[in-house]
Amino acid sequence: VCCERGCLILNGNTSIYAGTNQNLIAQFHTYNSEKGPCIINSTGIFDGGNMELWGGKLKIYSGTFSNITWYEVYYTDGDVAIYGGTFSAPVPEKYCAKGYRPVTNADRTYTVELIPPVAAIGNNTYSTLVEAIAASQDGDIVKLLCDAEGPTCEITKAIVLDLNDHAYNITNTTTPGDVRGFNCLANGNILVKNGKINVANDMQIICFDCNCDTLTLTDVTIDVTACKSYGTGVCCERGCLILNGNTSIYA
Repeated sequence: VCCERGCLILNGNTSIYAGTNQNLIAQFHTYNSEKGPCIINSTGIFDGGNMELWGGKLKIYSGTFSNITWYEVYYTDGDVAIYGGTFSAPVPEKYCAKGYRPVTNADRTYTVELIPPVAAIGNNTYSTLVEAIAASQDGDIVKLLCDAEGPTCEITKAIVLDLNDHAYNITNTTTPGDVRGFNCLANGNILVKNGKINVANDMQIICFDCNCDTLTLTDVTIDVTACKSYGTGVCCERGCLILNGNTSIYA
């Protein structure tokens, strides 16, 4: 099947079988301003041949894909978005739709699944803590939903960060010199409570840097012992730093 312009939609139990070195589905949209999508929402079988990508948008929601080869001619990130389906080969992470990740099934087939949310603000969920903090507004409660890891971030709003009895591991960063795990820059008060912050790798870091009106840590454990050269649990550069409850710092 070849789609040069417009869109191609495969529904129902549509199946396609292609021989070796043949194109199963070809998307020729590189020079087409419309760049209509190819949408596969079929429970059928797609066997053999190339999935040839020339800049068009391909979305896969279902189907069984066997003996296929991804063939990129003019590919950019986001051209392929896989939401479902079963594949005979691993699904490259870059082909997963936003919010999805590759999965290996027990029978050695492959698919994708929704990434469980890591953080929430009210009823809104986020795949990373950094995304949730970036989306927060003054007065919000950002809640960590599970043990998680991720990069450093800035807190620019007066929020409550509820670790919810979970641990957040700050992973290594490529930023040279000293880094701030949580750089607290709000014009207001920030409260962090009920959980653990670990530095997962050796880096030069100040885990919490207070540059806000008041930073309060309540029942928070901070562990920077992985930092062999320089690791600081908390630093107050401006405002007031308050340590409450069973807060502990290991450096």
